[in-house]
Amino acid sequence: MVNLIQKHKLLFAIAGGLFILAVIIALTSYSQSRTEVPEGTAEAPDHELSTPELIDQALARGEINEEEWLLYMAYALYEYESLPVHLLSNVAWYGESEGQEVDEAVASPEKLCSMSPYVRSELLRLVKKTDDDTVCN
Repeated sequence: MVNLIQKHKLLFAIAGGLFILAVIIALTSYSQSRTEVPEGTAEAPDHELSTPELIDQALARGEINEEEWLLYMAYALYEYESLPVHLLSNVAWYGESEGQEVDEAVASPEKLCSMSPYVRSELLRLVKKTDDDTVCN
């Protein structure tokens, strides 16, 4: 009787150990699949990219157009919480060149007027410039 109980305890311990081993292997492979860069690409995993890099990547993938790129850069600079969640990052960055591009677009009536009314009004609101400063037909 004692021998039978010891056999059951041993089998239970072995089964438990195998289960824990399977969980560890699964978690390790999942973690590696989330951080590996596919062969032939130079892109870093999304969690290592700054917000402007995520926005650039979305443009390169065709997920957004150039007008949306400009709007998202303006959000990144002036109203971070308005960005879509998938473009948010905790990686530090400097916005000098992005800020210059946004400022140039807003300062150029030709470029600004070629944009959709929504994007135009959002850009003007973000840089605190009025529609009176730029008249579009």
